[in-house]
Amino acid sequence: MAPLHPDTDDLILIELDDKLTRFKLKFVDARDYRPVPRLSASALDLLERLPERSNRRGNVDLGPATWLAAATDYTATVIASSWPQNQIRLIDEAGTVYTYLLNTLVGHTRIAEIYAKYKHDGTVPAHSLELHPDFPLTNYQQTATHCATLAEAYALFMEQGTGKTACVIAAVCNMLQQRARMDQPFRVAIVCPSNVRMNWVAEFAKFSTRIGQTTVLRGTALNRMDQLLDAMRTDPDDEFTAVIMSYDVLCESWRGLNLVEWDLAVLDEMHYIKTPGTRRQKYAFKLRDRARRRMGLTGTPITNTPLDLWTQLEFLYPGGSGFNAWRNFRSFYGQFDRGANGFEKLIGLKNLPMIQERLARFSYVIRKTEALPDLPAKVYDIEEVSMTKRQREVYKEIAENLAVEIEAKMGDEGQPRQLIVQNVLTMMLRLAQITSGFVAWDAIVNPDTGEEIEPQKIEHFKPSPKVEWLVEAMKSREPLSKTIVWACWKADINAIAERLRAEGFGCVTYFGDTSEADRMEAERAFNHDRDCTVFIGSQAAGGTGLNLLGYPPGRDDVPTDCDWVVYFSQNWSPTQRSQSEDRAHRRGTRKPVRITDLCVPRTIDEEIRARVLEKITTALEVSDVRKILRTVLTGAFDEDW
Repeated sequence: MAPLHPDTDDLILIELDDKLTRFKLKFVDARDYRPVPRLSASALDLLERLPERSNRRGNVDLGPATWLAAATDYTATVIASSWPQNQIRLIDEAGTVYTYLLNTLVGHTRIAEIYAKYKHDGTVPAHSLELHPDFPLTNYQQTATHCATLAEAYALFMEQGTGKTACVIAAVCNMLQQRARMDQPFRVAIVCPSNVRMNWVAEFAKFSTRIGQTTVLRGTALNRMDQLLDAMRTDPDDEFTAVIMSYDVLCESWRGLNLVEWDLAVLDEMHYIKTPGTRRQKYAFKLRDRARRRMGLTGTPITNTPLDLWTQLEFLYPGGSGFNAWRNFRSFYGQFDRGANGFEKLIGLKNLPMIQERLARFSYVIRKTEALPDLPAKVYDIEEVSMTKRQREVYKEIAENLAVEIEAKMGDEGQPRQLIVQNVLTMMLRLAQITSGFVAWDAIVNPDTGEEIEPQKIEHFKPSPKVEWLVEAMKSREPLSKTIVWACWKADINAIAERLRAEGFGCVTYFGDTSEADRMEAERAFNHDRDCTVFIGSQAAGGTGLNLLGYPPGRDDVPTDCDWVVYFSQNWSPTQRSQSEDRAHRRGTRKPVRITDLCVPRTIDEEIRARVLEKITTALEVSDVRKILRTVLTGAFDEDW
């Protein structure tokens, strides 16, 4: 970047190449604008500073005075820093692109200064962000959100559990005043792993400070198109509409998504596109080109090497990596050795200060240890689990039968409203039993004599998808990490315990039939015994009065901690939910506590979770129950379910 001192007659003409992604540099004599026959030492030095350059177009040699260079901020900055400005001529559109690239980099430099100031001494920038009155952002979240709102594109490289989602939602609510058209809502496309789609819906409901709607695209192609159209048909009061989709849906529904002019495109777990040339990467770039602004989120931007960053930076801006071509980025930062088999092997890295400087401008990086120095936070997420074919068949059958029974019960005007609501909600829990892994078949009774022909029986679905998901998740847990699993029914608890014990996990159970002595022993074992890693209980029995830190209170020398709470199944009680959450999150908690809901999409699981967390089940009306029933039945009868 050091200034060069060319002769006063050395002039550079800059225009855009036909592909619009490259600058054509012509070195001419300022006196007559003729191409120089031979490049000066300063011109050669300048070209050496541009790693993405060529004096050939295909097989055609352009001659010594004409060169092609990537139309990136890297190229523009090198030229602007190295060559005297009065010896540069920008021709037509090249001037617009050149100025845009420099202004973008200047803007990001200012953002980097804000970020650096916060990292250095904790200074929160002066801002006018609209913050949620009940869930205000922390200082580091305010800084991240402020930086994101200042940029056309920005990445939040924040570790898991530091609240990236809340920052995005706050950014959306603060960006919408800058939308392209004030007569339509701020249009947001959010692409994420399929297992966190419901989490985005829940987080918008919790953190949004503006009125808007969220839509999840899923199901058949026709269903997804209908959902997208519904998302665009907003109410007059809606200030934003957020469309949430998986990476696969982004690819499969592109024809419809391409018709929308997006105000903001968000890639959650952006490292999903780290491999150049993949289907995900290609469609992510298509979405980038249809969005006025972009944001990328991940706690692990580098999963293998810094070369993973090329696609992620390119999603933010075309040329955002500083290079147009992956091969040039790769060769600039990587050192390779070609083995006997002909394949290149990465053996080292180079020029790393350049990528570090770029990351400082274009991303906000923070770790848990920086973000949560005091009492660790509760971090919520949702894991989606699919049912087996047998489960779906039984779920549909029970749902059909319940629909008839519930309609009859709600038509009974002689019963108090609240009693009807509670009875119907209890009936619906039969569907939650099925999604959790079992079905309770009613006893068969002789209608004439009343004699029981067959007793009630429990059918367990094997394999149980939720149990198998839990087992696999437990296998990746750290040896000193402990887990609480909350389940509503004894059948669930026993099935989970049996399967985990078969896999070698030490666990205890805690439910209504557990004796007082066994309850005390279960709490003691979970906190004191290193080999007891899982506490499996019902919220009704264990939701209050228990201290489940995973280590003996006051014993800081014991290295175990309970840092994960899983809701395998749950009922309609907000009180039981909130109280059971806090068994591991209390004074003495030493690590952030992850709280995970296992949910089967488009089933009663979603409805229960939404209403329990919003704490509105006690105020439900009959009309609300009818809406829940319609939603549940729609999912059950969807052919693409």
